[in-house]
Amino acid sequence: MIRIAISSNESQKYEILRLIERMGIRLLSTHTGTRNQSTNFPAEFLFVPENDIPALTATGLVDLAIVGQHLIDETQADIDILRELTIGTRKLAIVAALDNKKIPDNLNGYTIATAMPNILSKHLKANGLRAKIFATTSGRELVQAGLSDLYFACLAPDENLTNSGLRHFETVAECKLVLAANKNLSPLNKTFVDELLFRFDATHDAKSKKL
Repeated sequence: MIRIAISSNESQKYEILRLIERMGIRLLSTHTGTRNQSTNFPAEFLFVPENDIPALTATGLVDLAIVGQHLIDETQADIDILRELTIGTRKLAIVAALDNKKIPDNLNGYTIATAMPNILSKHLKANGLRAKIFATTSGRELVQAGLSDLYFACLAPDENLTNSGLRHFETVAECKLVLAANKNLSPLNKTFVDELLFRFDATHDAKSKKL
């Protein structure tokens, strides 16, 4: 049996489970809790915080994962990317407080809070921007409290920033979901993964990437 990690975020989990069901993989009747086992395929789905998924996959605690490419890039996890999905696309963006209207284009002297300092640092250097980076998992809260000028995060397409007293400042890139695998799958689990990939491709919800 293969163990597959997906995000415990409710909206993202729902979208991924719809894809799984379209692939003909039936799950137990409930989608609650931290795990769900298929009734017609040798797979168990584990619902965990998305930030933990690259490390769980790299260490072999799970065999497969559906996770944001940006988190693999940020953590530099040594895992195989098997497919890029067409569902769950979000955007990497820099966000400011709604009443902060005077941020200069070069961000000189401004602080950006983020849980992704590596990706943000590359973006700033590539564009000659001179902001300071503060590594944290609470960027949104720091901006709302006036403790940081901006924050950098992966935003859902329907995320309403205005209601939280925030505004979009800049989109940096898209956040794509990918199907990724541990590099040391057993021969038996590799067989299960091959069958899963066949089903992925048959749904037209994934496009091939180099293995």
